[in-house]
Parts: sequence; structure tokens; C-alpha cells
Amino acid sequence: MLDELVRKELSEDEIVEISIEELNKYLSLIKKSKAFVDSEIRKEELNLFSELAESLFELRLSKVLEGKNVEGFDKFIFNIINILKQFYVELFTGRYIIYNDKIYCRVLKPLIYNDQKAEEGDIIFLPMKDALPLIIASYLIPCKIDIEEQL
Repeated sequence: MLDELVRKELSEDEIVEISIEELNKYLSLIKKSKAFVDSEIRKEELNLFSELAESLFELRLSKVLEGKNVEGFDKFIFNIINILKQFYVELFTGRYIIYNDKIYCRVLKPLIYNDQKAEEGDIIFLPMKDALPLIIASYLIPCKIDIEEQL
């Protein structure tokens, strides 16, 4: 079944929608096959599944990076990829307020960082490596500079 998904993804220009039902059906088949094969065959089977899953991910990722939209059970995964992509592009186009390795962000949801409470609307200044997971989780949004005004 996984090989069929890879083949279908390869043959389509758009991202193929994979439903949660398809995933559950596939996972059920994997569990059932465990009961019918010896451990050495099972090990090889799992290696093949890993390679196919990696190929499927890379195919879908390449399409996401090209700007295609994902629908299906894994949409949330590729939404994170899009956030990372946007962060990276805006970082290298000078849109963020950064000093050394720290970035200014506006708080979207209350949080505690380094034993300090930050409320919605507060501005905080923290290392990018700490800010990015909070941006992905929608707790922060980076403060931006209007770079067109600077021209």
C-alpha cells in the first residue's frame, strides 16, 4: 500500500491527499503482517517500509516547498515546514528585528520564559533557537520591519 502511495505521488503534479482512514488501514496491515513472518523477514520488511516512507515524505516535501497545498492527515506537518520556510526567507530578507542571535517577538498567547511571565501583546527579546519553537506553536510572532520604507 505504501508503494502505491509513492507511485501515485510521483505521478501527480499536485500533492495527493492521504486520509486518516488510509493511514489507519495501512497501519493495520503492518500490524497484521507481523504475525505471519519470522523476525528476519520482518526486519527487512520494516527497512523497506522505512525507505518508502522516507521517499513519500521527500516527494511531498518537495511539492510543499514548491508552494503546493497539502490536504489530508499530514497537513499539520507540512504547515510547520511552511512556517520554517517563511521564517528562513524573512530572516534572510532583513524583515525581522534582530540583534546578534536574538529576535524581537510579540506574544500571541501567555507564556512563561526563563521564569518570566509574558502576556498577550507583550514584546520579548530572545534567542532565535528559543523563539522558533514558540513561533511554530503560535505563542509568538516575530516583529517585522517594513523594508520597503528603508529604500
